[in-house]
Amino acid sequence: MNFFSHRLIGLLAFIMLGSPTPAILANTLPDPALPKPVLEPVGEFFTGGALTNNSWISWAGAVKSLSSSLYDGGWRIRVVAAYGRYSFLTDGQPNSANPALFEITPGYQFKTGPLITKLYAGLHGEQHKLANPDPDNKTKDMGYGAKIILENWIDLPMNSFASLDGSFSTLNTSYQGLLRAGSAYLYPQLTLGPEVQVIGNEEYYQLRAGLFGRWSRPNGSLEASIGYAEDYDRKSTPYVSFSWLKRF
Repeated sequence: MNFFSHRLIGLLAFIMLGSPTPAILANTLPDPALPKPVLEPVGEFFTGGALTNNSWISWAGAVKSLSSSLYDGGWRIRVVAAYGRYSFLTDGQPNSANPALFEITPGYQFKTGPLITKLYAGLHGEQHKLANPDPDNKTKDMGYGAKIILENWIDLPMNSFASLDGSFSTLNTSYQGLLRAGSAYLYPQLTLGPEVQVIGNEEYYQLRAGLFGRWSRPNGSLEASIGYAEDYDRKSTPYVSFSWLKRF
């Protein structure tokens, strides 16, 4: 297994954070410029995908409030599943793998003025089905780990926001961080802004910088990100991700 395998492990860590992403990292509150729906939702469903030059992955998941509205503080539970494909070299020969993974994380949402914080902790597992044998691939067997996820969102003046999210998992010692700042100043339904990410594990890390856009409605959103990533060994790749979120 070479750096391509570690790249995908890092991508999985990013996807399983909870966008959200990207996507799964999408905020559970509507953008500040939009009104709340008349009937406040109690849950949300999300799905999306991500691409790099040697991998793709898709995911789907849901969050359900266990107390009252999704916008209020209280207990909730989050479930995510994902599947993808990536390529790498085994002893100089082309190889590929299909990863499958899941995550079940109960959590709690705190509200302090304009700041919303969500803390999740629970179980995730993943397995990589290899096209050809690779004795050095540590991810080929089913593995389980404990994961903690922290998401922070703060409303700012002029229909803007900032968010800082992070996660850590005992499986492959994976970690991820995502910093975003966005504004809907020009048009209330369209949020645009920059994003910076770090993704890694015990053998690999990747830095990303790009732009994201979100088209929001009171009960859902469409989102896309595009940017440039560089690995620890100076290898680079463009990335793109997209997601759809629906509150219910």
